[in-house]
Amino acid sequence: MRESAIRRKIREHLKSVPGLWFCPVPGSRFGKRGVPDIICCYYGKFLGIEAKATGEEPSPLQRHEGHAIDIAGGIWVCADNLDTVKQTLEDIKNGR
Repeated sequence: MRESAIRRKIREHLKSVPGLWFCPVPGSRFGKRGVPDIICCYYGKFLGIEAKATGEEPSPLQRHEGHAIDIAGGIWVCADNLDTVKQTLEDIKNGR
């Protein structure tokens, strides 16, 4: 499966952020469907990023997993542009 343009842009940006750890998650690598496309740790916060093409919505299963991440104290974001990811990282960095 080819990597989407938005996923590639996000991944390239994450490489440039000091102190951020991330791992792209191909398919159902962990044996669990709905896991975000990219998982990160930044300023001690777990962040799951679901990358979507413009206008594309997460599936009900992806929303369910995102809700579970939020309930567990992590952050889940569905991003169809790089600005969404940048703002989320800025919010984490500033303790918001």
